Amino acid sequence: ILSALRGPQAAPQLRVLSLRQNGAGEAGAAALCELLQAADDAAPALTSLDFSANAVGSKGANMIADGLAANRRLTNLNLEHNEIDEVEALARALATNATLTSLSLEWNQISPGGVKPLADALADHTSLTAINLGWNVRRKGVEPAATQASSPRPVRARSCAPTHRSLSRLLFFLSAQGLGDIGVRAI
Repeated sequence: ILSALRGPQAAPQLRVLSLRQNGAGEAGAAALCELLQAADDAAPALTSLDFSANAVGSKGANMIADGLAANRRLTNLNLEHNEIDEVEALARALATNATLTSLSLEWNQISPGGVKPLADALADHTSLTAINLGWNVRRKGVEPAATQASSPRPVRARSCAPTHRSLSRLLFFLSAQGLGDIGVRAI
């Protein structure tokens, strides 16, 4: 599907695309990278992409990050449920991408220390207005003890990222997060 979307006449009017639960894996992430890197006249003008639950893993997330770094149209990216545990490449992509306004990394395996690169990138990123880091677990298949606590409680950006000027919505759930004190302090 992603390969078919490349080319000047493929689908220039396409703005929103959902490829949720397609089993795309790393091969799909590589194709997505190419699509995001394509010149403006050779790809659809996608502004919103749901690529959740595709088992891309961290290697696939690194490929998507390469495409995101070059892309100047995408404003909303959903990478939930993708078995991502390393986000350094995504953090680097945020340093060069000034159009992304919403990023969801919910239900991955980002460790408490893994949040630090994202937090550092958020300090300088001016267009991102929402990031969702909810329900990350420290290791695949292991839920942290915090998930057995009370019901999830949203935390707003003002209370945990007061220095970020444009971030208006930071979503993660302390009781189900698994980021621990280190991850929360990083943000």
